[in-house]
Amino acid sequence: MILFKKLNTRLESLSAKTFSIIGGILISITIAIGGLIIFWHFNAINHLYEQLEEINALRKDRIQPLLIRAKRVRKEHEKVDALLAQDPNFKIGEVIENILTELHLIDNAVTRNYAETEREEKYIERVLSMRLENIDMKQLAQLLERIESNQRITMNTIEIVKSKKKLNKLEVSLTIAELQPKELEK
Repeated sequence: MILFKKLNTRLESLSAKTFSIIGGILISITIAIGGLIIFWHFNAINHLYEQLEEINALRKDRIQPLLIRAKRVRKEHEKVDALLAQDPNFKIGEVIENILTELHLIDNAVTRNYAETEREEKYIERVLSMRLENIDMKQLAQLLERIESNQRITMNTIEIVKSKKKLNKLEVSLTIAELQPKELEK
């Protein structure tokens, strides 16, 4: 309280001109400080907007390929589901058996092994590994053409070796697979 009384008496003792000068200086300092605060505030906001734009650009560059890939995978799933729905009772063993019989290669099939693997949430992959002996290049070409003509069957691996037992004959190891929906397994 004493401080205010001293300040009040000091201000009353000033002349109008001095009071106006001091008041103008104080108002100018207040305006300058306020202007600096506003400038720093808008400068900080502008800097944050620039950072946000950079982050969004980086995010877009990284996410866009993922979105494109997800869309492609979704379309592939739809194609696979449509293909599986065409023949729900498809059995890879029966189809290969028929192909081998039609091409008169049933006696050349030495070994056949079946395996199942779960793929993703919806599918089971049935794999058939088969070894054929004493076949010629024409028979092999016909067999591969028949296998590839069936959209349900995929060729995973093929190994072709010249037969050690017979001249101009081949020994072939094939691994082929097909997908089945899991719902059929229940």
